[in-house]
Amino acid sequence: MRRIVIHQTGEVPMTMWWKIAAGAALGFVIGSFAPPGYPLWVTVGVLAGAGADVWLQRRAARGGGAGDG
Repeated sequence: MRRIVIHQTGEVPMTMWWKIAAGAALGFVIGSFAPPGYPLWVTVGVLAGAGADVWLQRRAARGGGAGDG
């Protein structure tokens, strides 16, 4: 069983899969209202979730904190 480690900031780390799922869910919601529909917006959401994970990992590797801009 995998342990969830809470960081000093009190945050529970969000794995890549949760970011992708959140992006897909957001794309599904947007696809409900905006053309061209679900397939495009879910794909965009999945790619945005994966991109966010890559960006956050690179930022962490450089030593950037959550408040750094």
